[in-house]
Amino acid sequence: MKQTHAINHLPDRGIDLGLGSRMQVRYDITPDEFSSYTDALKSDAAYTLLQENRIGDNAYFTFSHGEELLHLSYTAVSRTVRIVTDTKEHVTVPPFAPMPFEKITDPTLCVLSLDYTHREITDGNGMSYAVILADGSYLIIDGGYRPDAARLYRFLQDHNQRTDGKIVIAAWLMTHSHSDHNGAFREFAAQYADKVTLQRFIMDPTKVELLHRGKGYSPYLPEMVFDDLAHFGAVDIVRPHTGQKLYFCDTVLEIYYTAQDHLPRVLPYLNDASIAFKLHVGGQTVLFMADCEKTTSELICDMHGTALKSDVVQVNH
Repeated sequence: MKQTHAINHLPDRGIDLGLGSRMQVRYDITPDEFSSYTDALKSDAAYTLLQENRIGDNAYFTFSHGEELLHLSYTAVSRTVRIVTDTKEHVTVPPFAPMPFEKITDPTLCVLSLDYTHREITDGNGMSYAVILADGSYLIIDGGYRPDAARLYRFLQDHNQRTDGKIVIAAWLMTHSHSDHNGAFREFAAQYADKVTLQRFIMDPTKVELLHRGKGYSPYLPEMVFDDLAHFGAVDIVRPHTGQKLYFCDTVLEIYYTAQDHLPRVLPYLNDASIAFKLHVGGQTVLFMADCEKTTSELICDMHGTALKSDVVQVNH
């Protein structure tokens, strides 16, 4: 197996991703070699296949192995295999299959406006989306700045259709660690955690060592978020990986990119650590690019090609 070396590459001896996860990369692997490896794992009683998926020519498998989750991805264009090991002590098994639910509404993707009065008039950063799921619970994406927390809570109140009156957030996904994306969550945790039920928090925290000269680094997700999560009580932490499909009633969140796809090259900037995903909701698909910059956008296009085609695209940044 060949290895690619460059001055901006991390040593490939098991990259520490933080949150109890490690990754190794293998190069110049044929599809048949990858299939042989995954077939061997499938036939090994010590491994339980939790999910497999294909996006275009790329293949993805997630296994449970004792106290670990093992995720394997094959990127066809570069003939590269990435092997990520998560520990169940730090993360929980994602919702890999649809669960029975009582439908009370049609799923709806909502765009929440942000309050820019506290910023420069030219500042158009940040993003906040919410999906009203079919059972009346919510999927929240980022949330915007701190001042946007109150507006987000009012939205959850005003659109709550659950017969028990409870506000249930099935998952809150944080695309990356910048304040225009995590600020609302921080304020929400302080002000409204006791008024809602948060079941899952989806994140892919990025260590400073994985960024070129630490550019854009924010310690929030790697270090600080756990204090805010504690306000909600027991919350499952989900670390997504490219190729995984996460199910929330009949809405599916399919991961198309995480920072791991860039490694072992160091990331140019924290925006390039954004989680990119395709949302399958209400019979349509929406491709979310979060704040992915040019280098990462090109990488995603190279990886997935025409499989990126969607009904709607959230334009980067």
